[in-house]
Amino acid sequence: MKPTPMILVEEFLCVPLADQPHDNLEAEATWMEVRVGRPVPRVRLNAIIKGEYTVMDPETITHRWLALCFLPLLQAADVSCLNRQAASFAREGATLLALLPDEILLNSAQHRQFEKLTIPLVTDPLNRLHRAYGIPRHPLSLKAKTFLIDPERILRHHVVHDLNMWSMDSLRGLVNLKQEVANLNSARHLKEGTRNVVRAS
Repeated sequence: MKPTPMILVEEFLCVPLADQPHDNLEAEATWMEVRVGRPVPRVRLNAIIKGEYTVMDPETITHRWLALCFLPLLQAADVSCLNRQAASFAREGATLLALLPDEILLNSAQHRQFEKLTIPLVTDPLNRLHRAYGIPRHPLSLKAKTFLIDPERILRHHVVHDLNMWSMDSLRGLVNLKQEVANLNSARHLKEGTRNVVRAS
């Protein structure tokens, strides 16, 4: 029997949080672990891109879906998988970002792998992202954990999975599904708003 490569941790919240002020939710997200349906904290993203340290241009990730992938390690097969998936995620209007534990980032033997990686490898020297997303600095398993964040910075899903083409294809399909649900919700709200205007007139 083929092992299940992906574990779905939390379901997408289809009901919008319009009744709750986002300002309060954002303040709460800065000190507690992020939760599905709530905003994720704003942080400046420093990253390694093709072996070079840089500060990411916010325009490259603003108003896009993000797949924030915490990796336990980075091997040659992982680099190949992530590079192949980057373009596929981009076609879905999503940006794929990866994070690694400090011991991997500081390992000089890994630097050659970083140069081959085409997606941004986000650094987290102050441990802010790891704390916010509840990820231990020293991995407890060899599974990756990916968080799907919508263009409004709302966490929509998180998944524990193996890092291979099958699981990444499934993850990309999940992004596409979330986008479709969000579009349906937007269309429904627009229709209801138009109906209310007509009734008022």
